Amino acid sequence: MRQSIQEAECLAEITGPYGPVHISEKIVQRLWAKGVFLGTPMRTLSGRLLRLAHPGRPNTHEGPDFLGAVWELDGARMSGDAEIHFYREDWRAHGHDRDPAFDGVALHLLVFPPTIGGSPVRTSNGREPETVVLLPHLPDDLESAAAEDALLRGERRPGFDPVLEHIASLAPELRRERLARAARSRWECKVSFARHRIRTEGRERTAHRLFLETLGLRRNRAPMADLSRRHDLADFAGLDADTLYHSMRGAWKLSGVRPANHPRNRLRAYGELARRRPDWPTEALEFLIALPHAETSGHDTTAFRKAAGLAALRLTLAEEKLAGTVGGTRLDTLVADALLPWACAASDRDLFDYWHHWPLGDAPEQTAKTLASAGITGPGVALSNGLFQGLLGVALGL
Repeated sequence: MRQSIQEAECLAEITGPYGPVHISEKIVQRLWAKGVFLGTPMRTLSGRLLRLAHPGRPNTHEGPDFLGAVWELDGARMSGDAEIHFYREDWRAHGHDRDPAFDGVALHLLVFPPTIGGSPVRTSNGREPETVVLLPHLPDDLESAAAEDALLRGERRPGFDPVLEHIASLAPELRRERLARAARSRWECKVSFARHRIRTEGRERTAHRLFLETLGLRRNRAPMADLSRRHDLADFAGLDADTLYHSMRGAWKLSGVRPANHPRNRLRAYGELARRRPDWPTEALEFLIALPHAETSGHDTTAFRKAAGLAALRLTLAEEKLAGTVGGTRLDTLVADALLPWACAASDRDLFDYWHHWPLGDAPEQTAKTLASAGITGPGVALSNGLFQGLLGVALGL
């Protein structure tokens, strides 16, 4: 448990899928509490194999972050308290080496690896906890985790929604502009990221990898990314989905994953796309850069969608270019997070308006509530990807 306001606001910068992301220790604590690391084989700094069996109880009082965690260490069952820090030096900086409340800590969890030659961590009674570095095991998409954490604070603490408070503090005519600026910044980051990958990996392989990573959602983004590195698009046309799935045994995170989003089903869908549209990146790119220009006034999503014929275009992309293999909100997330930024980076066609007015994909339920409470959406005002992305941008900046 953090001991002061200064500790509670401890932040660090970690590279996310679209560039640097500022996260707090609380986000890492939330991931630990949700069981993201359950069963994951991790090496302690002493070289021993550790597998987490239970993250422990979050501590709401003074003392360690988690009480009564359970794990196996080289196969032996162990239990004790766990404390999370960004850096090893934080243990002493926070006074834990002198505080008997931390004498039960048997597992010290670091986000970043310690510097070589640093002094080991010890409790006030002289015990030396096992130390694990979490960075290699954190979800690839920490940006989404950080943003979701900010958006959901209002649900977890009724009456306290920092994102809503920030937007509501602005004059009504400035609120949408604030979201638009934040959305534009996120768009530019996504395009820049796609452009960098195209330079290093090529246009088609970048599309292939972005597609699979997005299909993995946040929980299974890492194993999907690994598969995209091991196998190119042509491989997926010939490999069985079960074979691919079992080749990553132990890497998948299935807790809380709905049946439709099970990675085996996503691999089957992508294999079907590879067989039916072996040149899907080229076909999709040609389609996206030929999207009609729609002349509308800035923020009016309904007018833009009508002028562009967006509903029909979305259906053509899904059914013809992607062979009907992806649909629903996952399709919209795929278009917003992967295909439109990639197409812009590959062609320099400005597709921001389509990205901004595209239908909302996967998003926390709190998104719609916050936007409505802030007076951004309402009767006649459509919910869009751009509003969601703007909200994420504001959340990440708070």
